[in-house]
Amino acid sequence: MSDVYTEIVNTTRALIIVLDAEGRIVMFNPACERLTGYRFEEVQGLPIWDFLLLPEEIDGVKAVFADLRAGHFPNTHENHWLTKSGERRFIEWSNSVVTDESGRVVHVMGTGIDVTEKRAVEAALRNAEQRQRALLDGIPDAAWLVDADSRYIAVNRTYAERWGLDRSNTVGKTVLEVFPASFGAERVEENRKVMSECKTLHIERRRVIDGREYWFDVTKVPIADDTGKVIGIAAISRDITERKLAEAQRMVHDAGLRAALIQEVHHRIKNNLQGVITFIQQLTSHHPENAGMVDAVIARLNAIASVHGLYGTLGENDHGLEQILLTLVSSLKVINGDLPVRLSIRSSPESVRVTAGETVSLALVVNELIMNAIKHSRSTVGGDPVEIVVESTGNCTSITISTHSGRFPGQFDFATGAGLGTGLALVKSLLPPAGAELRFENLAAPGGTKVELTLRPPVINSLLWQAS
Repeated sequence: MSDVYTEIVNTTRALIIVLDAEGRIVMFNPACERLTGYRFEEVQGLPIWDFLLLPEEIDGVKAVFADLRAGHFPNTHENHWLTKSGERRFIEWSNSVVTDESGRVVHVMGTGIDVTEKRAVEAALRNAEQRQRALLDGIPDAAWLVDADSRYIAVNRTYAERWGLDRSNTVGKTVLEVFPASFGAERVEENRKVMSECKTLHIERRRVIDGREYWFDVTKVPIADDTGKVIGIAAISRDITERKLAEAQRMVHDAGLRAALIQEVHHRIKNNLQGVITFIQQLTSHHPENAGMVDAVIARLNAIASVHGLYGTLGENDHGLEQILLTLVSSLKVINGDLPVRLSIRSSPESVRVTAGETVSLALVVNELIMNAIKHSRSTVGGDPVEIVVESTGNCTSITISTHSGRFPGQFDFATGAGLGTGLALVKSLLPPAGAELRFENLAAPGGTKVELTLRPPVINSLLWQAS
């Protein structure tokens, strides 16, 4: 049986050393010889602390040796051996003793494993992890690494603080284990897309954290191994909330400047048109034979000037129908204070808004209808006033312009364009194709005419006045 033990001791890769009670070498197996470079014949009978140990570790080894001799066995210990060439090797030891019949320790036996390379790898990994953490923590943005299963490999301090995470409890868990299901599932699907397509994903994301709105610029990059297989994702998220707020403020500021500029342009157009009107009125005194035609031109210019006046005051948003009508009638009164025009508001159209794009055409249409009615009214004795009545029901608003004298001729047909003068021909060309309808009627005795302009969306914005 002793031959079997000898064979085991001589062939094992483990280090086996036996010392006597004074620490002198009694056995030094071939594994010890290969590791240290010493032959057994060279070290036999020598105390191990005389040549195998580092000076700074001798006291520790002697203390372990003393514990074993005192009966505290087995035990474990770690220390370096110094080889014949001066190389340091790190050994993990499992120690026990051999006693005589009286229980006295006669030999101390140690079985060791050379873990120098293992410890070097572990140290390198620790150093790499420390460098990686230092690198990640040095990034002011949130940064993290996940594997192919969306399991966290590393997260930096900013990422952990942003989401209130404990880094030690986050690494090793999947995104679904860290975040709520809806949020986590969305992130996992993004990761899957990045890895399957092997393409960088760049998005801007809005999030509400603790009741406050944040914006993040997120970049996810696929990570591949030496064979090109995607094994994970590196991601970084930059807080761009302040930039977004600045952009929004700049847009508001720019919009304000634009609105102010547009209003100024409308004011200038209005003022210039009024200057043209004054000039035309002065020319009329020298050419009274053109008075009728000149009055029509002035009325149209005045209507356009009035609309630009509205834009200059209220901007290019939707305008109230009542405001448009009051402006038109007032502008006509400015030209001629004796014009027989009476405006009656029979409902509450102050909340009826005319779409901005239709304001000019609608104003010109109403202006021409009023001027046409004034013309018919003047053609009769007494010059009955022109009545303008505004009513709103449901999603419909009607503007009725009527006189108590004059009639449309028999051949008059607005739909076909028969019998139209210059003014009504202009009305026909300006009438919006959708949301506006004109109806002409000759009244019964004692006579007169009525024109009804019916407005519906999209010419007017029904949502606003329905809400009232």
